[in-house]
Amino acid sequence: MLGTLETKECVQVWKTEEVSVEHYETSVTWELPLPGTVNVNTDDSFCKESGKAGIGGVVRDNQEDFIMTFSIPISCDSNTMAEAKEPEFGGKWCSQNGYTNFSLELESMVVVDMLAEGDTNNVKTKRVIDRASYIVKQTRATVKHCIREGNQVADCLAKLSATTNQRKLFHSFQHLPNSAKGPFLLDKWQLPSIRTKYETSNFFVS
Repeated sequence: MLGTLETKECVQVWKTEEVSVEHYETSVTWELPLPGTVNVNTDDSFCKESGKAGIGGVVRDNQEDFIMTFSIPISCDSNTMAEAKEPEFGGKWCSQNGYTNFSLELESMVVVDMLAEGDTNNVKTKRVIDRASYIVKQTRATVKHCIREGNQVADCLAKLSATTNQRKLFHSFQHLPNSAKGPFLLDKWQLPSIRTKYETSNFFVS
């Protein structure tokens, strides 16, 4: 009898269960850096199956003008390692080219926290984080989190480096890959992208 009762209850629950889907849309616009500073947006692309990985980024001033973009294939064994190499390369380039007052914007909240706390359990990742942290401390750099919809230029460049396996630095808009030109102009013209979020919840009707 107990087994029969449990079966009936399961069937009843399956038939009467309803799913509610809530849809949220948020307008996201790339934020201009403060006067006298430059902004470095970075992103990574990592495919565990193929082992291909790359980082991409864009350096801009507070007039929204193009300074430099990079698309660099890298060697790594995890997504976190790829994410950690973004601020290392972006910060190093700025420091070597005389930019000491800059903002690093990363999609990975994990790496933002690592740079703030200087701590990670992975020895290989810690070496990269330590080098990036040293650059941040030696300059007037700040590190903050950004969401994907406000980071589309870097996202395009990271994917490009992982798929082509070619190291590229671009110093003018004309030489920028076509896939990144559109997102760059959206940012420059301060036109928003739409961030869409879906949330589901289950409830029962009697």
